[in-house]
Amino acid sequence: MKSLATSAAFSAAILSCLMAGASDSEEAPGASAAANADSAATAPAATAPAPADPAVPAAPEPFTQDIDAALGFAAASGLPVLLDFSGSDWCYWCKLMDSRVFSRSEWKTWAPSNVVTALVDFPRDESLVPEKWRSRNEALARKYGIRGFPTFVVLGADGSEIGRLSASATATPESFAAEFAAIVANQTGETSSANLTEEEAEELSTLSSRIEALEKKLDDIAKTTSAKTDEWREKIIAAKDSSAESLAAMRRAATREIAAVMSSAQSEMAEARRQMDEAAARVKALRDKAAGR
Repeated sequence: MKSLATSAAFSAAILSCLMAGASDSEEAPGASAAANADSAATAPAATAPAPADPAVPAAPEPFTQDIDAALGFAAASGLPVLLDFSGSDWCYWCKLMDSRVFSRSEWKTWAPSNVVTALVDFPRDESLVPEKWRSRNEALARKYGIRGFPTFVVLGADGSEIGRLSASATATPESFAAEFAAIVANQTGETSSANLTEEEAEELSTLSSRIEALEKKLDDIAKTTSAKTDEWREKIIAAKDSSAESLAAMRRAATREIAAVMSSAQSEMAEARRQMDEAAARVKALRDKAAGR
């Protein structure tokens, strides 16, 4: 895992982003950067690719803006969907996730067999979104209660929401894929236990609850670090007319305090994420056995 605690440059980058966003009305992602530190585990094993069946439509392009095509392919192939609510040409966090995760070869290798990606975009340059989809994007944002960008909504193959993910300044293809896989593994739904022993069926139920608890723990840590970042953001905005020397001192203080918060949370996040990855892998194995795979 990469260290957040010692990264003063990272903390300063957060503050710089917040200052730039003060006039751009960009909202911070729903979970802070600290909530999604790199997972030491590699990306989860790929699931079986979509069957080569004439009844299955052609896979849409990655991050297609044709949501209907994405949902149709998901329903036919059985793959879950990642809806990326983004401000692609202005949002700092959106661009960061693209550069750290979605543009990387590791993600491009893993994604086709594991997820259908779709982009719900709100750019400043309206020409980036075909006119026929602009009102639909607004409707989707209302439907899912989107309050900041990026927000990643995870849907099951049937189109129902099963979870959400957020941006991270330290995200990698492996860590984001692991978080996505944990949500999919923990999705609700009936699973036959005919092929499981009584002990395995009980373990499956316990692990599912454990994953939910770990997700809440990570979210609580995220809220703590996010609140501290927001607090400093407001202080800096309020002091924008102060002298350059005062603002510089404030930024240094903010960098130190945010780094301290991240340092205290880092080991706790790493352990929670390790446990979640292990639980998700075991849940997948049990569900595969229950389904006779």
